[in-house]
Amino acid sequence: MAGKTIAYHAQTLKERWKTLDIPYLHQPEMISDPSIFAKTQLPTPERPYPWSVADEFTDKGISPVR
Repeated sequence: MAGKTIAYHAQTLKERWKTLDIPYLHQPEMISDPSIFAKTQLPTPERPYPWSVADEFTDKGISPVR
């Protein structure tokens, strides 16, 4: 879904995982394209260092794996 934020995608994934009713799924993981681990995002006032899309998913409670 182009144009949506990472926060939107993270929340959508969490909502879908809840419907799976898997009791051991306390820290959701998602298989990811390796490119999301590249620290290509520019520093911002909230993140004064280079960061990756994977970092933001991790901040939202989802663990990207390669």
